[in-house]
Amino acid sequence: MLYAVIARPPIFGGKVLSYDAKDALKVQGVIEVIELKGSPPPANFNPLGGIAVIANNTWAAIQGRKALKIEWDKGPHGTYDSLTYKTELEAAARKPVKWFATMGR
Repeated sequence: MLYAVIARPPIFGGKVLSYDAKDALKVQGVIEVIELKGSPPPANFNPLGGIAVIANNTWAAIQGRKALKIEWDKGPHGTYDSLTYKTELEAAARKPVKWFATMGR
C-alpha cells in the first residue's frame, strides 16, 4: 500500500506556477511526486489541484511535502483582505434600505 499527501494552493482559486521535487524525492520512502491539475472555476466540490507526494509510509509522504519547493499563482483572490471586506460589509449594513412588499395580488 502507498500513501499520498497533497500540497494544496494556499488561497482558493490558486494554482501551481512551478515546483521543484528534487529534495522531496531524496526523502527515504518517497516514490513519486505528481502535479494534480485543478478544475476551472467554480471549483465547488471539484479538485483544487496541487502537488501530490506518494510514498511508502505517511511520515515519508509528509516529509516529502515539506521538502517541496512550490511557487504558487495566488489567482483572483490573492489580494483578498478580510478586514477590508468586513469594513465594506459594515458600511453596506449601515446604508438606508427601501422596503418593498406585495400582498394579495
